[in-house]
Amino acid sequence: MDRCRWLVPRVLAVWVLLATVPRAGWGYGFEKRSTKWKSGPVEFVVNTAHLPSTLPRNQYVETLRKALQPWQAIAEADLPFAIGPVVDDAGKTSAVSDGVNMIFWQPGFVPKDLFAGKAYPFAEECDILLAPRPPVTLIDIQAIVMHELGHCMGLAHSTAQGVMTKFTGLPALGHDDRVAAALRYPNSRQRLASATATLRGRVVFENGSPLMGAILRIRDGTTQRLILAGFSGLVDGQRRHDPSGRFELRGVPPGQHTLLIEPMDAFVAADPDGYGAPVTDPPASFPSRAVALPPLEAGAAHDLGTISVP
Repeated sequence: MDRCRWLVPRVLAVWVLLATVPRAGWGYGFEKRSTKWKSGPVEFVVNTAHLPSTLPRNQYVETLRKALQPWQAIAEADLPFAIGPVVDDAGKTSAVSDGVNMIFWQPGFVPKDLFAGKAYPFAEECDILLAPRPPVTLIDIQAIVMHELGHCMGLAHSTAQGVMTKFTGLPALGHDDRVAAALRYPNSRQRLASATATLRGRVVFENGSPLMGAILRIRDGTTQRLILAGFSGLVDGQRRHDPSGRFELRGVPPGQHTLLIEPMDAFVAADPDGYGAPVTDPPASFPSRAVALPPLEAGAAHDLGTISVP
């Protein structure tokens, strides 16, 4: 149910900006609402009514199939997405809990703030409204549907380099996206924990009071890339609040990395719920801290104990 801004044109330029400018606030989180699909194929009905004339129908349907495929291909997640019937129902212009997952358009709708789509997660289904401002390309559509499908699954926004980033139209999953999907819809045949490590600890201020909502980022010791993040005050795979300031980061790739502890950036502080943060108000600012981690092995868990910041 989250309105998402998108800079639809100039996708490549936006990606270059995000890839070259360090950003605080990387981290996967979860929204309060998500769809719990029943077992078996999860089919999305495609309603081509009101489809812009600039988008060829056959290519549009194929683009939607491409949008589902990256989520479906996550080995550690169980997401059997598929394109179902293609219909032309001019009366379908709003989301309805009717047992059918549908991707549809709404004629004459002018989105505010350039948001291009909206997910409507119901209990056992999810509808996706497409409403980008023209001009719009098939690549834009693919990115929008991938992003909104993440919201259907309960994934919150992330400022990481991935499809759940709030201000990009890049149709590509990041590591945060894949880990979050695997935690929300685990594959019992290929578990995330078997191939990755888990990092635990607790963050407090120097006076001993718990620090909830600090940004935690994992920086790869070899590439220096930021590969995963979350928040202090969240445990159980970033799904449960812990008022003591404890954290649990699952899905950390094996290797020797650095943990960065940082205050919220402006985007997360303005919309903590939209990023899955454990607080409604940003915590007091503090100097960032870097903690060298021991080598992490696949399938292992490491507890850092209590970490204090000024």
